[in-house]
Amino acid sequence: MKKSIQMIFVMLLLTPAHAQQNEYYASVYFMPSVQFFKFDNLNRLLKQNGFPETGVVYTNGFGGYGTIHRWRIGGEGMYFSGSSGNANNETSMSGGLGYFYTGYNLSFGRWQLIPAAGFGWGGLTVNATRQTDTSLQNLLSTQPNSSQITNGNSFIHTGLSLERILANSFYLGIKGSYNAALSSTTWSAPGLTSSVADPFGGFQASLVVGFLLK
Repeated sequence: MKKSIQMIFVMLLLTPAHAQQNEYYASVYFMPSVQFFKFDNLNRLLKQNGFPETGVVYTNGFGGYGTIHRWRIGGEGMYFSGSSGNANNETSMSGGLGYFYTGYNLSFGRWQLIPAAGFGWGGLTVNATRQTDTSLQNLLSTQPNSSQITNGNSFIHTGLSLERILANSFYLGIKGSYNAALSSTTWSAPGLTSSVADPFGGFQASLVVGFLLK
């Protein structure tokens, strides 16, 4: 993994910049990412009951934008999943998020720096599963071994991308983002009589693999 990252940066530094002279009007790109949620209240309850805390999740993302002079208007969407477990229990997460954004292209020689801001919404499901050693009849009637809860909210998106056109219409970049939830949302599930609330948001780090369109 470390060698792959080093190779990417070598390509970014050494590739000629002739493709920057072309004028492009749109782009589509892929965004493999890692997402850091901060579910403090949920994690406290999970830990108290012997379940692993929610952790970093890996996302499969994609996006696109159109340009007006130096301005970008676009959107990005992502699906994520991840799990952590111990000898007896497992905690897994899955969900997605998406947002629209406006960015501005600041060029510095071979590089493009793009600050951006936007608005979006996302949601996820957390499954807390306990290992069981019983009959199916007993499991179904008295000992449910899985709990499923959900959370979701709208958020303000901010991001900063650093990109480099490599050849013709192909480019690579890195992006750091933070999605700030507009409020904390109560975790929900059918039949709950009380719950805790956490914001849906957090930091995200992405690799951008894109293609420019004329």
